[in-house]
Amino acid sequence: MYSWKGDLKYVKKFFVWAFGFVGALLLTVIALQVYYRLTPVELSAEAKALLEETKHMAQLTENGYRLRGIKAPSGMSAVDYGRCFEVENEREYRAASTAQDLNDIKARWERVRTHCLRGNRELELSVAKDRFGIIRPGFDFTALKTEVPNEAEKVLRDRWYEVLRGGSRGWNPALNAIYPHYDVVARLEEARALSILQLWEYEDRSSAVNEFSAAIHENAELAHGNLVETMIAVSNISRHLLVTQAIATRSKALADSDVATLKGALATIDKLREALRAAVAAEFQMSAHFWRNLAELAKRDDTADCWMKLSDYTTDVNDTLNLVAKANRLGQRSLDGSDISAALASLRNDAEGCSWLGELSYGCIPFQRNAFRRITATMSVPFYAEFGRRVEDVRNLAAATRVTIEARAQGLQGDALAKFVATAPADMRDVVTGEAFAYDPVAKLLTVKLLTKSTVLGEKSYNLPL
Repeated sequence: MYSWKGDLKYVKKFFVWAFGFVGALLLTVIALQVYYRLTPVELSAEAKALLEETKHMAQLTENGYRLRGIKAPSGMSAVDYGRCFEVENEREYRAASTAQDLNDIKARWERVRTHCLRGNRELELSVAKDRFGIIRPGFDFTALKTEVPNEAEKVLRDRWYEVLRGGSRGWNPALNAIYPHYDVVARLEEARALSILQLWEYEDRSSAVNEFSAAIHENAELAHGNLVETMIAVSNISRHLLVTQAIATRSKALADSDVATLKGALATIDKLREALRAAVAAEFQMSAHFWRNLAELAKRDDTADCWMKLSDYTTDVNDTLNLVAKANRLGQRSLDGSDISAALASLRNDAEGCSWLGELSYGCIPFQRNAFRRITATMSVPFYAEFGRRVEDVRNLAAATRVTIEARAQGLQGDALAKFVATAPADMRDVVTGEAFAYDPVAKLLTVKLLTKSTVLGEKSYNLPL
């Protein structure tokens, strides 16, 4: 005779075994995470090497304070203003009892600014504000009117030149750092480029050439900073090259001394690759500050939920940084166009663990060391290649500018010019493909194809008058 009590017995056994299995898994996870917590990994040799080679870049110098304080009120030292900003911002940040959201951060920055201004007002830049972004291939610079900067603009310009010629700046890679007014320096460089045009057209051509040479050398030096400064330098150099290409195009002939000076400046642009590689390496300093400070931020956040606290407890900072160091080196390899897809896939498989399980691999996460952070450690690698392409594009623009300078130096026109472009030497060809630039003798346009959209034009090619 059938009895449901017999089936219930088996059901009970099933649930006992099921709960026992789940409990055993949970205890295993807890035991493993406690073990991981008590036995953090050592920082790898690769991570230590990156920290050592970039440590000089992660410390603000006097010139770095000058850049930070470039908008200091007239009569106040830009260095003192910048240093006040850093010191007071750090004091306010440390004094905060809880983690801060975006509104808190903005309020903190405003309090810092008010404290350091001491009742004064920051200098503001108006020169070139209305004209920012007008430097483009073929623009009519003969219609530009000479603008005399006011006293505030002269002070800002002089401070910017002092920064450019003042050597290493360093930077603060901490999460709570306040970045300099990079928008101001970009506009100052555009105003400088326009002033070079005016020098050439209306005053002293030799002075214009010398000022262009100084601008290229100084911005190439600016590129030896953090990644933001490297990209700003690339954008600045692009504008100066467009100006110089326009100048050379409009000239029937160029003096030998001017040609030599221009070519010497253009040679400096090839060093941007080295600057970018160093800037990407220095990103590791920011990663180190970020991951080391994340635990501190979690402790200060009274609103943190259990998930955030669990994530914090299971974090192994050194394990994260070891993976970030490998990713950083891969990022450096990608800058020259090297294919890192296989190496990156291997690194990500290592970071995620149990990749052989496919979509089920996430089931391994609770059993892994530092599981929540390992997955995010390699996310920045693909973006570095984009910066490498931007550097190659500005090198291409420099090569096209060499073509224009040499063509004008030789007084080439018509068929002779078209033949010269088609048979140009290696340093006057596309730096990526090695092919000659396309030239339309009817439209008189030299086309430079770009690997990525121009930050100056927002387009993927330059059509340069020649």
